[in-house]
Amino acid sequence: RFEYLARIDDSLRTDLVTYANSEGKDRKSPLDVAPIITLPVSESLFRVTSKSKMQSATDCDINLAGANIQPTIFNKNDLKKNLDIGNAFISFLEKNQKEEMPYKDNSNITVRRIWKNVDFKIIWEKLLEPSAFNILGISSKDLLKKWIEKVIESGDLTNWNVVLKGKTDSNDGINLWHGVKKIERSRLISGTRDEDSEELNFGTISSSEDWCSDFCSELEEEEIKQLIEAESKAEESEKRNPGIIESAKAKIRNDRELGKTPLLVMYCIDKHSKARNGSNNTSLKIKPYRADLPNDLDSDILAIYIRIPGDKTNKNYTKRITMDMSC
Repeated sequence: RFEYLARIDDSLRTDLVTYANSEGKDRKSPLDVAPIITLPVSESLFRVTSKSKMQSATDCDINLAGANIQPTIFNKNDLKKNLDIGNAFISFLEKNQKEEMPYKDNSNITVRRIWKNVDFKIIWEKLLEPSAFNILGISSKDLLKKWIEKVIESGDLTNWNVVLKGKTDSNDGINLWHGVKKIERSRLISGTRDEDSEELNFGTISSSEDWCSDFCSELEEEEIKQLIEAESKAEESEKRNPGIIESAKAKIRNDRELGKTPLLVMYCIDKHSKARNGSNNTSLKIKPYRADLPNDLDSDILAIYIRIPGDKTNKNYTKRITMDMSC
């Protein structure tokens, strides 16, 4: 956070110098030319100011290369809508897209279904645009759409791979969604959210291996881990270069000719999911703690994970907004 704040401070100081040095007819002020504020892609890291003071902000640039996107906060009122849209989307893929051989667990129950070479237009029109997912916390999902379409047009992104991922090593064939076992996730109670909140915060949903779920079998996961470790040995410490693991993952995908292929993973979370009692915080209900999903949910929860290709090591993947200072 300090590094981001330092960059923002330096950028604003540069703009202030420009204002101060302008003279005569060329004199500029914030009323004439609004300063540019640089924000991290994930607004959950921090905000420059409150949302009410950013109503006049105009999104002017965004770069999502290398981004891992996963909405983890859901409003109860949106759950059924999202699941219905997900149902229709999977049904469309079943009828119109060639499906890969599904992955099965030791009980011969399908744990992953894969559709490759899916046009982004289909994903946008049938899933992302009509759904209520809070993607990146950005003011408009159209920014995501426009950026992806632009990069596809330049040839830096291809069609997408779509994975429907379920629980592994299940002992029965019930509680399925489109033939895949539903996953179980408890919610996170923290901050100002209490157990009666209208929002469900899961904290995290995806698993550590989901980035390779469109090509990696369960038997290959250990091999993938070893490859990542081998790639990481070039650095003395991951802390000195936090992006080294992501770089290794990007190289592995690139070696499998997936370097330009975005990935969409879908999950169906069982609305009856329970929290594990392995934490004192959970048993004593001391925030933050995990809790069962509410009993009043009228629908299971559709969740998604999006991986955009790109190596973000030593790069500043941000969106820029121009603040309208005249109001």
